[in-house]
Amino acid sequence: KGTNDSASDEIAHLILEASTDRRAGITIEGDSNDIQAFMGRPYDTANTLVFETDATERMRIDSSGNVGIGGSASYKLEVKDATNPQIAVTDTTNTVTTMLRALDDQGYVGTQTNHPLRLVTNGTIRATLDTSGNVTIGTANADPHSYGGNTLTVASEADANIGNISIASSQN
Repeated sequence: KGTNDSASDEIAHLILEASTDRRAGITIEGDSNDIQAFMGRPYDTANTLVFETDATERMRIDSSGNVGIGGSASYKLEVKDATNPQIAVTDTTNTVTTMLRALDDQGYVGTQTNHPLRLVTNGTIRATLDTSGNVTIGTANADPHSYGGNTLTVASEADANIGNISIASSQN
């Protein structure tokens, strides 16, 4: 149904109604009437919005506002896939890509590009893993190579030269 009531602020709206045995939504079909995309309410659930391509559900938003990509969601955003599901965030200025990935038996957090990974709390850098594998904790400015390379450096936020603990590898 569409309406255009000049007495209201609405120009037009679309209402899709379905019974329990029919879907309600917008379907995009190809030349041979095969469904290429669908957005709407599936057969089995009310208060759920699904997005499909090639007759396969790709994303759903449930009545709680949870968004599931690759299946239903138990969290506000959940990405599911049998083959290495991952989330990437890329800053296109310097092509910095940070990844969150799950494999069959392990999880990954890190950069996919040649950039350091920083851990931040309350807007302050607390630890840095640089592209050589060196870790600094408590400061963003310590140069791990000044301690002999291949080091874990723990420093005071106020002064990187006070209270340092440096653990260097036996190979220099």
